[in-house]
Amino acid sequence: MIALDPSPLMVHRCQDRGVTAYRMTLPQYAHARTAGNHSGDSSIVRPQAFEVVVAMCSLVHVPSRHFMWHIREIHRLLAFDGLLVLGMIKRDADSWPAADGLEIQSAASQGCVRFMAKYTQDELLLMLTGSAQLPEALRGGSTPKAAASPTSQPKSAAVDASPLSAGLFTVISARIVRNDARGKVYLLFAFRKNKSIGA
Repeated sequence: MIALDPSPLMVHRCQDRGVTAYRMTLPQYAHARTAGNHSGDSSIVRPQAFEVVVAMCSLVHVPSRHFMWHIREIHRLLAFDGLLVLGMIKRDADSWPAADGLEIQSAASQGCVRFMAKYTQDELLLMLTGSAQLPEALRGGSTPKAAASPTSQPKSAAVDASPLSAGLFTVISARIVRNDARGKVYLLFAFRKNKSIGA
């Protein structure tokens, strides 16, 4: 198990709990794996593949134009049938295009300003699975949506539904969680890597 975080505080918290952690982003880690660690630290662990990647509200800080690079890199790092546990902040479907920008955080976060990129559930499903619909078994009794056609896909500038990205994963779990204290709605997913695409 390893953890990546650009925050020294979060890295120290992981290390205090016995977790191998590096102060770096995913692009920096990818560079360290392919070109050697530019910081000169030869201790960086470079496993060939991970069984699970957890990105819990971390990719909300990635600009939408770079989001799919991160998803493809996670897909590449995952082992055969590996799992991606993804948490994102839901955006209001009426706010279009995707809400990339600075946002003042709650008092619980000392009112700091952070970059946020938010998506609807349909947008995330489309980008990762190639379909904007949840499988029927995961709909929880909700009214099924009409089948999405190429002209009725979510209209967001953030969505990359190209053949190079669509179908990277299969969704196996999906939940929507409301946090009234923070005034946010969270999208929580578990995806399984599709073995035949982008391995």
